[in-house]
Amino acid sequence: MALTIEGTRGETVPLGGEWRYLLTPAGIGIGPQAPWESIVGQTTLYNAMIAPIGGYGIRAALWYQGESNTGAAAEYQYLLATLMADWRRAFGQMMPFLVVQLPNYGAAPTVPGASGWADLRWPSAASWTQIETPG
Repeated sequence: MALTIEGTRGETVPLGGEWRYLLTPAGIGIGPQAPWESIVGQTTLYNAMIAPIGGYGIRAALWYQGESNTGAAAEYQYLLATLMADWRRAFGQMMPFLVVQLPNYGAAPTVPGASGWADLRWPSAASWTQIETPG
């Protein structure tokens, strides 16, 4: 049995034999991904889940504020307001958004300090006042 793949010009490329490779030093880490490469990239989720149903009428949207934004609370207010405006445009209606904010989770802190989750709650609430909402 021989392992082969078909090349771009229709030729057969053998996979047997010696392979050339280069080990990456441990300190370098993984390089940045382009937004379209990740399953949670900037366009992947929208194009796969929202765009296909964009013309249908819906009554409301329920948005769970994700933990992945806790390190970027300052950006979240703009991002959430933009998401709401864009979905309303895509669905052609002023639908209400129900936003579930991050709850307290995990062990209670023993000393006062910053909390990424708490920092994210305020921008989430503030984004509601930035855009037009249904009557």
